[in-house]
Amino acid sequence: MFVFYKQNNMAFSTLSRENVGFYNGTMPKITADYRLAKRQVILDAARRCFLRDGVHTTSMQDILAESKLSAGGVYLYFKSKEEIIEAIALETISAFTKGFENIISNEQAFPLDMVLEDILALMVASDQEKPLFGLALQIWAIMRRMPRILAIFNETQLKWEVMFRGLIERYQANGQLEADVPASDITQVIFALIMGFVTKSALLGTMDTMTFRAGVRALLRSTIRSVDMSESRSNAQEKR
Repeated sequence: MFVFYKQNNMAFSTLSRENVGFYNGTMPKITADYRLAKRQVILDAARRCFLRDGVHTTSMQDILAESKLSAGGVYLYFKSKEEIIEAIALETISAFTKGFENIISNEQAFPLDMVLEDILALMVASDQEKPLFGLALQIWAIMRRMPRILAIFNETQLKWEVMFRGLIERYQANGQLEADVPASDITQVIFALIMGFVTKSALLGTMDTMTFRAGVRALLRSTIRSVDMSESRSNAQEKR
């Protein structure tokens, strides 16, 4: 359907091709790239709000103001703050999973401390591009009250456990790590180290990855001797 509209206050008797506009009733086509770009504007605005004001206190109105988009423009992509948090989490997890896979799948048997350094360097680079560490701490703190976010975190942890456990089993098979400790136990320690790095970086400033690697290398090379506490106590009593 074509619609005629006047471009000025001229009388209908003087309408012509020069002073009449034509509209055929169709809206301009919105491309997928345009939608992705708008979606990213919202996510970036939300990140800034979360880091500045905190995830808990930030409202959808705050995100609207920060993004400089209309309410309709934002709610077209996200219906709630929880959906935005979920999208940010998935975006980060997807990038990290791909990066971890590239590092861990390398067939060369690089030392574990070198692999950890590469993983942490990847995370630091991501944090510098889009602040991650401070946001991660906030999401960890609230995800127990957000079932969908918690489910995403648990599913991701299981996926990463499989990758890291495979890496540890390779090290145990070639003699780089002792095989008397289950690979799953070592994997949990690695996760604790990574989460500790993220926490320290968020609270006290980013730690140099080479320094972290040197510390891990020293721990791996050291021999920790277990002490029989009962025997030690008996010897102490005898000396008395």
